[in-house]
Amino acid sequence: MTIKEMFEHAESSRRRILAVAEKMDGASFVARKPGLPSVRDLLVHMMDAEDYWMGSVVLGEKHRKYTPEKYSAVEALEADWNGIRERTRRFLSAASAETLRETRAVPGDAGGVIEVETILWHFLTHEIHHRGQVCILMRENGVVPPVVDLL
Repeated sequence: MTIKEMFEHAESSRRRILAVAEKMDGASFVARKPGLPSVRDLLVHMMDAEDYWMGSVVLGEKHRKYTPEKYSAVEALEADWNGIRERTRRFLSAASAETLRETRAVPGDAGGVIEVETILWHFLTHEIHHRGQVCILMRENGVVPPVVDLL
Protein backbone atom coordinates (compact mmCIF):
# COMPACT_ATOMS: atom_id res chain seq x y z
CA MET A 1 0.00 0.00 0.00
CA THR A 2 1.25 3.46 -0.85
CA ILE A 3 1.02 6.54 1.31
CA LYS A 4 -1.49 8.00 -1.17
CA GLU A 5 -3.71 4.92 -0.86
CA MET A 6 -3.53 5.06 2.93
CA PHE A 7 -4.50 8.73 2.83
CA GLU A 8 -7.54 7.89 0.70
CA HIS A 9 -8.55 5.23 3.23
CA ALA A 10 -8.09 7.72 6.06
CA GLU A 11 -10.21 10.25 4.19
CA SER A 12 -12.98 7.71 3.58
CA SER A 13 -12.92 6.66 7.25
CA ARG A 14 -12.95 10.28 8.40
CA ARG A 15 -16.04 11.04 6.32
CA ARG A 16 -17.86 8.01 7.76
CA ILE A 17 -16.92 8.89 11.34
CA LEU A 18 -17.99 12.50 10.94
CA ALA A 19 -21.30 11.44 9.38
CA VAL A 20 -22.06 9.30 12.45
CA ALA A 21 -20.78 11.99 14.84
CA GLU A 22 -23.19 14.49 13.24
CA LYS A 23 -26.08 12.26 14.33
CA MET A 24 -24.91 12.19 17.97
CA ASP A 25 -26.67 14.49 20.35
CA GLY A 26 -24.54 17.41 21.49
CA ALA A 27 -24.13 16.11 25.02
CA SER A 28 -22.83 12.72 23.83
CA PHE A 29 -20.48 14.36 21.33
CA VAL A 30 -18.71 16.35 24.06
CA ALA A 31 -19.21 13.93 27.00
CA ARG A 32 -16.08 13.05 28.94
CA LYS A 33 -15.83 10.22 31.40
CA PRO A 34 -13.18 10.30 34.14
CA GLY A 35 -9.80 9.88 32.53
CA LEU A 36 -11.20 9.70 28.98
CA PRO A 37 -11.55 12.26 26.21
CA SER A 38 -14.79 12.87 24.35
CA VAL A 39 -15.50 11.98 20.73
CA ARG A 40 -15.06 15.68 19.97
CA ASP A 41 -11.74 15.81 21.84
CA LEU A 42 -10.31 12.93 19.85
CA LEU A 43 -11.52 14.24 16.50
CA VAL A 44 -10.02 17.66 17.21
CA HIS A 45 -6.78 16.00 18.31
CA MET A 46 -6.64 14.03 15.03
CA MET A 47 -7.26 17.20 13.02
CA ASP A 48 -4.67 19.14 15.02
CA ALA A 49 -2.09 16.38 14.58
CA GLU A 50 -2.53 16.40 10.81
CA ASP A 51 -2.22 20.17 10.73
CA TYR A 52 0.94 20.00 12.84
CA TRP A 53 2.71 17.21 10.95
CA MET A 54 1.63 18.22 7.45
CA GLY A 55 1.50 21.98 7.83
CA SER A 56 4.21 22.77 10.33
CA VAL A 57 6.74 19.97 9.94
CA VAL A 58 6.41 19.07 6.25
CA LEU A 59 5.46 22.46 4.78
CA GLY A 60 7.03 24.76 7.38
CA GLU A 61 3.84 26.70 8.10
CA LYS A 62 2.99 28.20 11.47
CA HIS A 63 1.01 25.71 13.56
CA ARG A 64 -2.51 26.76 14.44
CA LYS A 65 -3.39 24.96 17.66
CA TYR A 66 -6.94 23.63 17.58
CA THR A 67 -8.77 23.23 20.89
CA PRO A 68 -11.89 21.12 21.47
CA GLU A 69 -13.80 23.94 23.14
CA LYS A 70 -14.04 25.74 19.79
CA TYR A 71 -16.21 22.93 18.41
CA SER A 72 -19.64 22.42 19.91
CA ALA A 73 -20.90 20.92 16.65
CA VAL A 74 -19.41 18.54 14.11
CA GLU A 75 -20.05 20.90 11.19
CA ALA A 76 -17.51 23.49 12.38
CA LEU A 77 -14.89 20.84 13.02
CA GLU A 78 -15.54 19.29 9.61
CA ALA A 79 -15.18 22.66 7.88
CA ASP A 80 -11.76 23.26 9.44
CA TRP A 81 -10.62 19.69 8.85
CA ASN A 82 -11.72 19.85 5.21
CA GLY A 83 -9.26 22.70 4.68
CA ILE A 84 -6.45 20.77 6.33
CA ARG A 85 -7.30 17.65 4.33
CA GLU A 86 -7.38 19.62 1.09
CA ARG A 87 -3.85 20.89 1.75
CA THR A 88 -2.67 17.33 2.43
CA ARG A 89 -4.47 16.08 -0.69
CA ARG A 90 -2.82 18.78 -2.86
CA PHE A 91 0.59 17.94 -1.42
CA LEU A 92 0.19 14.20 -2.01
CA SER A 93 -1.18 14.61 -5.53
CA ALA A 94 1.86 16.67 -6.49
CA ALA A 95 4.44 14.71 -4.46
CA SER A 96 6.99 12.72 -6.41
CA ALA A 97 9.03 9.84 -5.02
CA GLU A 98 11.87 12.34 -4.59
CA THR A 99 9.64 14.69 -2.60
CA LEU A 100 8.62 11.86 -0.29
CA ARG A 101 12.30 11.01 0.29
CA GLU A 102 13.15 14.58 1.30
CA THR A 103 13.86 15.05 4.99
CA ARG A 104 12.55 17.45 7.59
CA ALA A 105 13.82 18.37 11.02
CA VAL A 106 11.39 17.15 13.66
CA PRO A 107 11.36 19.08 16.93
CA GLY A 108 10.86 17.70 20.41
CA ASP A 109 11.12 14.13 21.65
CA ALA A 110 10.69 12.71 18.15
CA GLY A 111 13.55 14.98 17.12
CA GLY A 112 15.95 14.28 14.37
CA VAL A 113 15.75 14.37 10.63
CA ILE A 114 13.03 12.19 9.13
CA GLU A 115 11.84 11.49 5.59
CA VAL A 116 8.61 13.18 4.56
CA GLU A 117 7.00 9.84 3.74
CA THR A 118 7.76 8.56 7.25
CA ILE A 119 6.18 11.68 8.74
CA LEU A 120 3.06 11.09 6.65
CA TRP A 121 2.91 7.42 7.70
CA HIS A 122 3.27 8.57 11.31
CA PHE A 123 0.28 10.88 11.32
CA LEU A 124 -1.86 8.44 9.34
CA THR A 125 -1.14 5.50 11.64
CA HIS A 126 -1.64 7.80 14.64
CA GLU A 127 -5.07 8.55 13.20
CA ILE A 128 -5.88 4.83 12.92
CA HIS A 129 -5.24 4.46 16.65
CA HIS A 130 -7.55 7.32 17.50
CA ARG A 131 -10.26 6.20 15.06
CA GLY A 132 -10.51 3.03 17.12
CA GLN A 133 -10.88 5.07 20.29
CA VAL A 134 -13.57 7.24 18.67
CA CYS A 135 -15.52 4.13 17.68
CA ILE A 136 -15.33 2.77 21.23
CA LEU A 137 -16.54 6.09 22.67
CA MET A 138 -19.38 6.21 20.16
CA ARG A 139 -20.48 2.73 21.20
CA GLU A 140 -20.25 3.68 24.90
CA ASN A 141 -22.59 6.58 24.11
CA GLY A 142 -25.13 4.27 22.49
CA VAL A 143 -24.17 5.09 18.91
CA VAL A 144 -23.26 2.42 16.35
CA PRO A 145 -19.89 3.45 14.92
CA PRO A 146 -19.13 3.18 11.22
CA VAL A 147 -16.97 0.45 9.77
CA VAL A 148 -13.52 1.93 9.26
CA ASP A 149 -11.56 -1.21 8.41
CA LEU A 150 -9.31 -1.16 5.39
CA LEU A 151 -11.00 -4.20 3.81
